[in-house]
Amino acid sequence: MSEPNASHSRNSESGHSAAAATEKSRGGHQPRFRIFILDTGWTSPAAQVIRDNFEMIRSFQDGDPLYVLSPEQSRDIVKRHPQFIGKDPVVIVRDMHRSGPRDGGEYHGFHLNLGLIQKPVRALHALQEFLRFLSMHRDSPNIEKDIRDRLHKDGFIGTIEVIREGAKDAMGA
Repeated sequence: MSEPNASHSRNSESGHSAAAATEKSRGGHQPRFRIFILDTGWTSPAAQVIRDNFEMIRSFQDGDPLYVLSPEQSRDIVKRHPQFIGKDPVVIVRDMHRSGPRDGGEYHGFHLNLGLIQKPVRALHALQEFLRFLSMHRDSPNIEKDIRDRLHKDGFIGTIEVIREGAKDAMGA
């Protein structure tokens, strides 16, 4: 298996059509997050953790669109954003409530650099903590601050990074 089976959630070469069709979540409201899974090879122990726990990831999706990028799409993003080199698989969460014209078109969010963790048990623990945090802080007015305050104190420095980029096109703006 080269990547998780998420054909209904995977984006296409021409855009994010499958997930974009479901961008109205609970009660017709816009989703809080867009979630991307980036991996250039799907061969690492952390990639296996994602494959084995894909249903768990989906259970925390809570109506937010989930995009599983192909290796080719992942390589394209890594070429444009070399900070991801050697860190994949990466779970990228774009905060749609913090992005927009008031921020000069920048996007906000955070990502889990799961590829930095070589032991599957530790990768699973990091993924679970990441999803738990996402779920518990879903309604936070400033989840980026919550991440800096909580997760960095708990030793996830370098594994979870807060994003504030000007490149809108990186994750489907």
